[in-house]
This record gives sequence, C-alpha cells and structure tokens, in this order.
Amino acid sequence: VFPVNALHQLMDTWPQAKFYNLYGPTETNVCTWYEIPRPYESERIDSYPIGKICSHLEGGMSPEGELLIRGSNVMPGYWQRPELDDISFAIYDEKRYYRTGDRVEMDKNRNYVYTGRLDRMIKKRGYRIEPGEVEVILQHHPDVMEAAVVPAKDEDGHTVLKAVLSVRKGANISVSIIRQYCLPLLPFYMIPERIILQGSLPKTSTGKIDYTQLAGAEQVTR
Repeated sequence: VFPVNALHQLMDTWPQAKFYNLYGPTETNVCTWYEIPRPYESERIDSYPIGKICSHLEGGMSPEGELLIRGSNVMPGYWQRPELDDISFAIYDEKRYYRTGDRVEMDKNRNYVYTGRLDRMIKKRGYRIEPGEVEVILQHHPDVMEAAVVPAKDEDGHTVLKAVLSVRKGANISVSIIRQYCLPLLPFYMIPERIILQGSLPKTSTGKIDYTQLAGAEQVTR
C-alpha cells in the first residue's frame, strides 16, 4: 500500500498531474482502478480505495471478503502446476474466478477498499489484527518512510506485534516517541510491543517488503 503522506507530497510536486491507484496481482495484471481526487484531504490517514473493476473484467467477493477476478487477461492457470490451480481458482455462482488472496470491503461509492492479505491476519490474545491497519498509522508519522508489522513471541510464548520501521536519516525519533504517537490513534491491543528503527527495510527480488526476513530481526532501541 502506497503511504498516503508520500502520495500527497507527490501531488504537491506535480499539481497538474492526475494520479490513479491501480491494483492487480501478477496473475491478473491491473484489474481495478481509482482516480485520486483533488483537492485531497491533508489530514487523511487511511489509504485510498483500489476502486472499481476494469471494464473488460468481472469481480466478486467470497464469503470471507476475498477479492475474486475473472476475464480475458486473467491467466488460464499455472504452467505445469495443477496443484496451484486447485488452490488459486474457485467456482462461485457457476463461474471460475482467480482468488487474489486479498481482503476487500465496499465503500459507499461502490469502490473496493483493500483491507489486507488473508494470510497476514494476526491473532493476539483473542483479537484478530490486520497488520496493514497498524502499518498505515505508523507510516503517517512524518519521520517514518516505511513500516512493516509482523507477529513475534514474548517470553511466555504469547503472540505480540513487532513493528520494523524505516526512518529518515538524522530524524529525532525513538521507540518511546513512536509508542506515544500510537496511543491516541490505535486501540491498546494494536500498539506494537516491539519496535525496531532502522535505515531501510529488506526487500524481495520484486521490490516488496520481505516479511519473512523481518520476522527474525532483533529489536533495536534508539
């Protein structure tokens, strides 16, 4: 999810340009679109919707809220991997859809709003937490460039939240400052117990945050 504060900075830099939120996994290419409105809400924290289904495709939602896509530019299947086809495609209303693995909701304007990955949900002391919601709040801090939230274990084996933040060079920031920042913005159970501050976040070969590597990072106090 592109950080809202960074997007607004780009919009200020190019005031005449139009900006669009385009969504789609590799298996479907771009399948939804949303034009970012101007003027934007300067105090906005929530990410923008991913919008409506492209006109040449069809979309739907599973009972669990998973976004489903079908149409001409959705791949017919994985090359010589039928076992993946069985996992990634499903029949709904007698139609075959690709399962994106992404949870969505519908807003009042009938736009899809991305709410997180099905496989990233964290269960913590009876609460179900979508780490992306915590990441959005953390990324809105002016000294935070990127944020990643992953599950970890405390000394008693209970699940806790670990936040790894990429912070601006030379920023006057600390773990205690981040915790204080979160207090009025997140319920207590969504405030990370462990906070790591570093210059950058590890990335996969496709440039996405490497959550697997972050799960093993040690805490750093600044």
